[in-house]
Amino acid sequence: MNSRLPAFGLFLFASLAGCSSMSVNYDYNHETDFRQYQTYDWIERPAQLVSGHLAQNPLSYQRAVNAAELTLEAKGFRKDTRNPEMLIAVHGNVEDRVDVRNWNYHYGYWGPWYGGGVEVNQWTEGTLILDIVSAESHELIWRGWASAAMDPGQSGQGEKITQAVGRILENFPPPQ
Repeated sequence: MNSRLPAFGLFLFASLAGCSSMSVNYDYNHETDFRQYQTYDWIERPAQLVSGHLAQNPLSYQRAVNAAELTLEAKGFRKDTRNPEMLIAVHGNVEDRVDVRNWNYHYGYWGPWYGGGVEVNQWTEGTLILDIVSAESHELIWRGWASAAMDPGQSGQGEKITQAVGRILENFPPPQ
């Protein structure tokens, strides 16, 4: 398992961006008027995140930040380190997954018969999360995340990270 932690730099972004099985979701505080927000800055990463998966490869963290900044700028938001209206955090997780299906019966001409098999699938799944917090109230106002099977051996992470973060931020700000 520890051999996969440094691979977080190769992260799920490798498969998130170009993979049709990528799951992208978001949730938000429906009472928030997102039109009031024009500026943002980054939340300083807490100690538990610094020692977490994204810390294993700071390049991936920086790629995610850069991609988010490009996307937010294209949407009309600007970075303001002195007096931001929103604060953003990026974090993620990598997990080994197993799916076991027991096919112990079949249907035939004379009814069910037994003696099927077991199908076992193993994969690594990565999740990337972007949290947006009100700088005034310090409450979470929007969260977007993407999950997908990942291939830590793929290269060309910069473009893939940009695409994955862009997919997450397609839903920000949410419709009024």
